[in-house]
Amino acid sequence: MRKVKKKVLIYINNLYSFDEFYRIVINRLNSENVKVYLLIEANKYNDDYLNIIKSLQNKNIIFKYWYLEIIGKNKIKNYKNVRFLVQNLDTVDIFLTTTLSFPELLILSKKISNKHSKTIIYINDMLPEGIWNEYKGTKITLFKKVLNLNKQPLKVITSKIKISLKTRILHIKKKLIYAYEIFLGRYILPLIYFKKIIKLNTKYNFLIDNSFPYIVSSIEEHKAIKKVFPKLNVTFSKPPYYLASNKNIGTNLMVLVPGPFTHSQLMLYSNEFIKIIKKVINEIKPPIIYFRFHPRQENQLKLDIISLFDEFKKNYKIIIQINSKDSLLETIPKCLYVIGNSSNALRVSRLSNRKINVIGVLNAFYVNGLWGENILLSGTECIKWVQTSNEIDFKDFNSNYYFKNYKNAKSYADILLNSLDN
Repeated sequence: MRKVKKKVLIYINNLYSFDEFYRIVINRLNSENVKVYLLIEANKYNDDYLNIIKSLQNKNIIFKYWYLEIIGKNKIKNYKNVRFLVQNLDTVDIFLTTTLSFPELLILSKKISNKHSKTIIYINDMLPEGIWNEYKGTKITLFKKVLNLNKQPLKVITSKIKISLKTRILHIKKKLIYAYEIFLGRYILPLIYFKKIIKLNTKYNFLIDNSFPYIVSSIEEHKAIKKVFPKLNVTFSKPPYYLASNKNIGTNLMVLVPGPFTHSQLMLYSNEFIKIIKKVINEIKPPIIYFRFHPRQENQLKLDIISLFDEFKKNYKIIIQINSKDSLLETIPKCLYVIGNSSNALRVSRLSNRKINVIGVLNAFYVNGLWGENILLSGTECIKWVQTSNEIDFKDFNSNYYFKNYKNAKSYADILLNSLDN
């Protein structure tokens, strides 16, 4: 136990993964006599989770939290909030964040640091396609990926072209907005509020400063970053949720529905995903089927998905989980199988329990182009990847999985605590 309390500020962009990531980290830091501060990005998607944060403060697990816009659309408001924090927060020993891709966060990290402080970036999200392209020596094109026109009915082809053109137009619009925000956020506002201009070492709008240490929990992502950014200080670790739910498994099924999806995506791209779910239901006959949607998914489209399984409602209980209330880590050991597309929730499901069977569906819903294959590219072990229901052979699954990539890896918490002591 440390005699002098160290201070850690954790920036949380979204609280979707609070249970399987942030809560574990916070509890470990608290047990090691570390004073934990939270900076939570203020947006409507985090509102449902605030009661959890308040309860942690009431139990003295966290010392203090702020709920402020730091990377919102209003850049002036962002910088006012950064200035407020700088004026109301003493220097901290570690500033922990999952991104520094925003100049506001970079300013904050510099202003609350002293010569002994560290800013640590934990890459808890999937890499942008530009990094994969350079690492793999290939070019993954969203336009081609969405089209895939071979042997398709004319009506389907027309619908896919419309979605692809709309995606391309939105992409160009985002680039123009991003260029404006860069000029405002890196030059004008920092000069007004902090009398300095932000000079960023950036590539792919992702990694910002070679002087900061990074931690990543995917072996292939670690290799990709080391190749694309050879000067970057990046460490491979077990994720916080590694074997966090490693209990005996149940007999239920959990479906991690890709999203947020649109009605067009549901109509055009969900067919094989639905077939795969039904095949697993008919094989294992789960007493309960848990459906877990993206937190921003429209409610009516959730019901549209559930209606596709009306034939099973007589014999099986169907539950739609609420992400802010129903713990992913507590649900996993209740299940025999998990089905999902390429997502962090699928990675958590796999690495938190050795016994559960995990099926990854490639290109399900075509929600985000590259995301259809990102977890596959990241090298997450022991996931059965399929595109169609015909590829599933239940003889391929076993009762215990071994993750060889993590055999000699240090835990994320140990690396973090070691940084506090050095």
